[in-house]
Amino acid sequence: MHESLLAQAYSDAPTVVGPREALRDMALAYRRAARQHPCLSQIMLVQVGEGATSLSVPTLGADLLGALGLRGHDVAEAYRQLETFVVGSSAFDFAGAPSHLDQRLDRLNATVNAHITLSLTSTEAVDAINEHAFAATLETLLDSFVTRASVGAAAHDAEPSTPDSPSAGSHRTAAAQP
Repeated sequence: MHESLLAQAYSDAPTVVGPREALRDMALAYRRAARQHPCLSQIMLVQVGEGATSLSVPTLGADLLGALGLRGHDVAEAYRQLETFVVGSSAFDFAGAPSHLDQRLDRLNATVNAHITLSLTSTEAVDAINEHAFAATLETLLDSFVTRASVGAAAHDAEPSTPDSPSAGSHRTAAAQP
């Protein structure tokens, strides 16, 4: 079940030019699958897949993060941040389906904060805020990866290197080699 949901999600992802856009499209593809099958979002969260798609997604994600300019531990950490955000927020937003939006509306309207209660007047409003928050947070996360990569590249370029040192040469040159 998990494998078929992932395969469906990622088969619908459009082909894009850059790694940042590809990471965004992968995240949105997962989100669309969870949205299309909200009752199954919990299965997607807890069932570990060992099929081709399940195993290729982390590899592709790591490759794309590397193409942004992240290296080593930064790739592993960024992948975990992205996976935790996408899978976790999708599972949270769709938990309790099919009444998940009613539950969220009731819970948030029980607060005493006028900013929340005035904004959430219907399940449609909750759904719209959920999707906007997801998209905005995804963009912020992707921007942070680009920033981290550029800071890392600047620090790497500032390091003195010798032909024998592990950091010798520019990582951008190494990435460009076949």
